[in-house]
Formats: sequence, structure tokens, C-alpha cells
Amino acid sequence: MKEGVPDDVEPNVNATLKYSGIAKTASFLESLDKNDKIKYLLKIEIEADGSLGRISTDAEELMDSTYLFSLFAFEELSVEQPAYYDFPNIEKGIAMSSIENVSIFESRKSITHYEPWDAPEYQAGDFDSFSLTVKYNLSKNTIKLVKNEDDENWFDRFCNQNNFDKAFFIENDIKKYLTSKELDGKIRIKCQVRKRKVVVKHAGKLLAEQEIKPKLIVINASTK
Repeated sequence: MKEGVPDDVEPNVNATLKYSGIAKTASFLESLDKNDKIKYLLKIEIEADGSLGRISTDAEELMDSTYLFSLFAFEELSVEQPAYYDFPNIEKGIAMSSIENVSIFESRKSITHYEPWDAPEYQAGDFDSFSLTVKYNLSKNTIKLVKNEDDENWFDRFCNQNNFDKAFFIENDIKKYLTSKELDGKIRIKCQVRKRKVVVKHAGKLLAEQEIKPKLIVINASTK
């Protein structure tokens, strides 16, 4: 009240933040190996003097502090300007405490044709997908591509042209999917390869972004 502002007034200008920890965030999200796109929302308390306060989130996995601090490098988040209430008629403002929303999410797009990073997932046509046939032994957890099929030759060319690790896609993305579905034997798989990018935003403005390792997405699989 001594500033001449009622105590129920909230800031009308967001704080200005800077985040330089994107490499840590990207590395951690890349290690998670989730099939679905990742999206988190953090609520960060910022005092009028620019100091950082409590961090909260509704994401259940982020309740584990180890997970949270692996995802987000809080020591790399700085406040360039705290939130304030702006009085345009007198060209003055008063710094105020605030709760700022910081979103961390993953964008994906097609490898094989142009589309924006925010294109809906799995909405591309057949020209963006391809099929493979594999033999998978569920009990031994071993997998191999079926030989002498056109699909395998196409997959080889695709990986070579884009400098992708074919073995990583098979051993990591395909095998983990088949294990999770408990599929066994000769299996026909329809899949896509998606480029991935981690994005950090505050109040709708970009704080940081970085591309991470592409991922093979299994759309569906059926035994032959």
C-alpha cells in the first residue's frame, strides 16, 4: 500500500527469463526413450527482487526431485527482469513477485518430406511411413530383419542417405516396442522416423530449443 497500489493487484507484465541449460534438458529427454511426445509445465515463483522461489508442477514423474533436476537446469535459469505492474499513463512500473509458467515440450516432424515442427503426430500419409518384416524371439530378446525383401533394401538406403544408425533403430525403438506388446515370431511393422526437437518456452516466447536424436515410431505391428 505504501507504493500506492492495492494489495490485490497482480503484475500485468511477465518477468523476462533466460535459460542456458537446454543441452542438459535435451540430453535427459533423449535418454528417456518415450514413444509419445513429452510435454511438461513448470510453475516457478519469482520474487520482486528477481530471486527464484518454489517450483511446482502437476506432472507426476516430476514429483521425483532427481527426475526434475535432471530435466531442468535451474542453475541455468536467470531472471533478467522480474514481473511488474505497468502504469502506462505515468510511464512507471513497480516490480512484483509472480508465478511464471515455463513449458518444456518435444516437437516432431517428418524425415521424408517437409512439414512444420508443430504438425500433428502420425497424421502424415503413407509416403511418410514404411514397413519392415522382422523375426523377434521374445524369450531370448533377439531380433533380425527378414532378408531378401525390398523393404530391407529401402530401409538400408533410407538410413544411409540420412546418416542414421540402422542398428540403433532396430535394437532400441523396434525391439522395445515388440517387447512391450509381447509380440513374437515373424512380424510386419509399419513405422515412421521422426526428427525431434526440445523446446522451452515462457509466456509463449521461446527461451531455448535444440534438436535431439531422431526416433523410429512404430505405428502398428502384426504377426505374419
